[in-house]
Amino acid sequence: MVGEALRKGPEGTREYIRCLVAREFPFMVKRIEWERITLAYAQILLYEPFGFNREMCGNSLEEATTNLDAFMNAVSRLESDGSRIVSTPVKEQMHE
Repeated sequence: MVGEALRKGPEGTREYIRCLVAREFPFMVKRIEWERITLAYAQILLYEPFGFNREMCGNSLEEATTNLDAFMNAVSRLESDGSRIVSTPVKEQMHE
């Protein structure tokens, strides 16, 4: 039951994208936190608890899991309100 929750979380919250990243790119993930996903060379900022849910993302993220670059491009296209959601981590964050 816990293993299933890690692969497919609740689709109505940001847990959707956290589980998707953990499932599709486990070796690229450095850290997954409430408000950020830190990958090998970028971060996805998740400040809105109900952002990046399945409804917001539609199929765009699921269809972009062929590689991390395609996925990050799909995430960037979801920046609808002008807020920055993809960033490059600063050196201190990358070594935590």
